[in-house]
Amino acid sequence: YLGVSRMFKFVINSSTTISSNKYLKTFLNIWYSYVCDYLHLLLKDTQQDMVEKLIKAKKNLTLIMQKYMDSHSEVEFKLREAFRTSLHSSNKDSEILSKLLKYIDNFFKTVDPSNTEDNLKVVDDIYLIFKSVKTKATFIKQYQRDLSRRLIIGVSKDKDLEKSLISKIRNEVGDEDSKPLLTMFDDLQINETVASTFKEK
Repeated sequence: YLGVSRMFKFVINSSTTISSNKYLKTFLNIWYSYVCDYLHLLLKDTQQDMVEKLIKAKKNLTLIMQKYMDSHSEVEFKLREAFRTSLHSSNKDSEILSKLLKYIDNFFKTVDPSNTEDNLKVVDDIYLIFKSVKTKATFIKQYQRDLSRRLIIGVSKDKDLEKSLISKIRNEVGDEDSKPLLTMFDDLQINETVASTFKEK
């Protein structure tokens, strides 16, 4: 990655706009290939938790991008594109989907609500993997089941954080597919209001 980083600095410091744009396009293709190769090797090893590995890889690549590539918008876009391509071509969609749902369920059951900034970063990482999964309809159906269980039993540690993830999911799949998830929170609020009114009377 140091070689890739040095190449980025060379491109950005190119003397003319024309050569800079030309070299940047070449660099973005190299960066894309680097990320795809990195993730391909990572997904070969199924011994460890795949989602944990993907999130750790995302953090590592983001750090490289921030430290050596000034969080360049086109570099970041290529990173996301490479993630999506790598996961699609891995032929492990169902395995990733299953482990992602387990990771999410455990995350919301154990999360510390006081660590807002770190929690939102994890939500962003979860969302990136979700965007890279092909079977989004299957994910939403199973996620709805898990969310319902967490809300009914009362084991979700941060409902606002849950809503934050659902909001991102809605941006990806639209209002119609995400509506059942948001409706659960409305129903829960109505139930709490009715129960409170009943107790008062």
